[in-house]
Amino acid sequence: MTIGTLLDNIRNNHLESFAEKLDSLDDEGLSFDPEVALVDDSGALTLDGALALPRRVDVEVEDPETGVFEELDIPSDKLYAFPPITVDWTAHMRVVFSPFRWEACRVTAEGILSGHNLDDLKQWYLNWFDVEDNELPEDEDGECDGFHEVVHSLSDPVMEESMLSFEVDLGSAPIEAFDGLLDALSAMGARQVKLTLSE
Repeated sequence: MTIGTLLDNIRNNHLESFAEKLDSLDDEGLSFDPEVALVDDSGALTLDGALALPRRVDVEVEDPETGVFEELDIPSDKLYAFPPITVDWTAHMRVVFSPFRWEACRVTAEGILSGHNLDDLKQWYLNWFDVEDNELPEDEDGECDGFHEVVHSLSDPVMEESMLSFEVDLGSAPIEAFDGLLDALSAMGARQVKLTLSE
């Protein structure tokens, strides 16, 4: 199995659970809004954490009695299982894949350059968050699967000497976004990246 196929399976595992839950909400006649970017009272994106990043929730569902929208997380129904796989992502960076969920991935990168300000990581996140909240993407045939193809959240990175760790919810982001994350870590000097399930 190629890494591309593996990532497709992990992503599809999550999006199938996501789609099934949205269908269920629709069948119940509930009003909902998927992949909502959180904003303040003025409508500006809410920025949190050490990197001042925006965040999306899986879906906001309206309470039919109060009219208040409540946040709802949609986890994958199951963990896609596979034995650990190690690949040379670049000439100087190795990646170890262990089972993880697309919406719950812990990233540990070793060898980050001393004094790095994490701008590469922040820029990657903002690029795939879609801060402009554009229309749903369409494929070459003009079709849309109902997902925004965006990342949802990134925890505060923890840096200990040359080791960086954080957790990321890849939301509905495509495989291209995942590749971009690894490329960003490579640009930051990472020599080895481990991907595991968030606790």
